[in-house]
Amino acid sequence: MLFDVGKKPETISRRRRKLYDLVKRFEVAAKGGDPYSFEIPVPEIVLTSNDYKEAEERLQKMNEEVALERKRMKLEKKRMQSESQNVANDDGENVTAKIRPKKSAVKRKVLKRNLGRKHAGVAKRTANRKAKLLT
Repeated sequence: MLFDVGKKPETISRRRRKLYDLVKRFEVAAKGGDPYSFEIPVPEIVLTSNDYKEAEERLQKMNEEVALERKRMKLEKKRMQSESQNVANDDGENVTAKIRPKKSAVKRKVLKRNLGRKHAGVAKRTANRKAKLLT
């Protein structure tokens, strides 16, 4: 009966899974077994301490290779940037930095004040609510 309920298309998957699990447990109980017993599966491969040591060594070697590759890539990137700057300077082109507009003093004050607060947005909302209540 539970199996038939689980088969219906309107049964959601989570409930279906639970129903099928109950069906299995009832079948085991009907055969005279303990429905809540759990047998630990026997591992196919037994690992030794030597296997763990080898895996650890391979992992350390791989981490060293990754670190070395990162250093190489950073050096290559720096070299490419310096070459591109040298080429730009040789051609007589001036490389200018982006000019950003300065922030106003009022804006800087507000930013400084809000940096110390953990939840600055919450304080603003509560202040706005209080102002609405007073008016």
